[in-house]
Amino acid sequence: MTDEALEQMINDADDFPALSDVATAIARMTSDLSAPVKDVANRIEADPILLQRMLAVVNSPFYGVSGSITKITDAVSLLGYKKVCNLAVGLSVQALFPAEQAHGFDYAKFWQWSFSAGVAAGLIASRIPGDQPSDVFSAGLLQNVGVLFLVCHRPLDYGTAMGMSRGQHIPLVVAERESWGGDHALIGAKVCEKWQLPRLMVEVIKHHHFAELKENAPDGTRAIIQVINLSGLVADVIEDPDDEGLRKQLDDRGKDFFGFGSKTIDQILEKLPELVQSIGQSFAIKFDSGNRSAKLASVEAQYHTTCPSCDAEEQQGKFCSACGGPLLMETTPKVKRSARKILVAEDSIASRRALCFVIKKFGCIPVEAVNGHEAIEMAKKDPPGMIMLDVVMPRMNGLEALKRIREDDVLSDIPVVMLTSLTDSETVVEAVQAGANDYVIKPYTADIIADRIKKYMPESKKK
Repeated sequence: MTDEALEQMINDADDFPALSDVATAIARMTSDLSAPVKDVANRIEADPILLQRMLAVVNSPFYGVSGSITKITDAVSLLGYKKVCNLAVGLSVQALFPAEQAHGFDYAKFWQWSFSAGVAAGLIASRIPGDQPSDVFSAGLLQNVGVLFLVCHRPLDYGTAMGMSRGQHIPLVVAERESWGGDHALIGAKVCEKWQLPRLMVEVIKHHHFAELKENAPDGTRAIIQVINLSGLVADVIEDPDDEGLRKQLDDRGKDFFGFGSKTIDQILEKLPELVQSIGQSFAIKFDSGNRSAKLASVEAQYHTTCPSCDAEEQQGKFCSACGGPLLMETTPKVKRSARKILVAEDSIASRRALCFVIKKFGCIPVEAVNGHEAIEMAKKDPPGMIMLDVVMPRMNGLEALKRIREDDVLSDIPVVMLTSLTDSETVVEAVQAGANDYVIKPYTADIIADRIKKYMPESKKK
């Protein structure tokens, strides 16, 4: 997708939130250091909600300010002019969007991840030599703002990429490039340009997925882009501490970027949840209050001290120091799934028959359910190789069934394809967030169903 096409996409979205006049003026001040501190304070104080949030964040343990800050002028004196301005802009953007679930998208989860990334960016920057730009917290907070645009204006593109990302185990940004030619980082940069945010912020958001895309970060901004990229990985690990591959990627990239050892990464991970929680308490966002530090600690206890691959002893990490193999103990036995059975949950008899016809053509065995509850019970008794779930069904709909499947240790890794209507784009977003691997828009053709079977049932062969 060309730069012009991306820009046109942004301009065509007339109802996408615009930055307030106050925030726009403050954004300009980040590049105009001649503006008096009192002007900055007056702008912030003109927005009571922004002022309240600013003081809450400034007084949080994240900034480590001794005493209580009650005036923005005092915050500027302690933290610096640009840092306060950038914080104000970041919080102003956050305030433009819902704080809880809306339009099928879990904004609370998104903002918890984003605040984790922002705080992580600050913790990372404090551990590397030299003075880092004052934009790190806000850049970390806003790095995925392009996702919000896609959720609001291109939900089917977002859903397609999310399904591909989950199904092929590739980064979302890579799936976006492959599925529709652009990505949320490029869109986020264009959105920030429209909001007239500082040029550095735009560049960082545009390039922050350089590592996943195997591109080079621009020379002049490489350090801060690396900080933001690493902060996103930290937020991913906090969100899913059980993923040992993700943690290894974080360790490897931390070492490659800044020479961090695993102990430094551990310190950041241990410190971050409490800092994020302290900030979240001051916002209208229901952050997950679960003790992620305790969860991380419990995961540590589930690793072998002797490598199961090469028998090297005295292991202390998540990967063998001798052969590099994973040391994670399997706490849940793997359940063998049928290589040929496909469970179809659809209340329409005609639709079930059509799906079963295509499934049989590929040498697979269709298993039929008429609602979500029945599908779960049947899957538990005989785990299939793949599940197709209609969204609208009696007794238990497809979305609820999907959530139950992903929460079940036996069923959680079975590929699930959702069946939904073209007008139900919000459901696509909710489905991929709940763990769907893919979705099919109704009315669908035999070729589309065949494509999903080949994709998720690789052992199937058309007769």
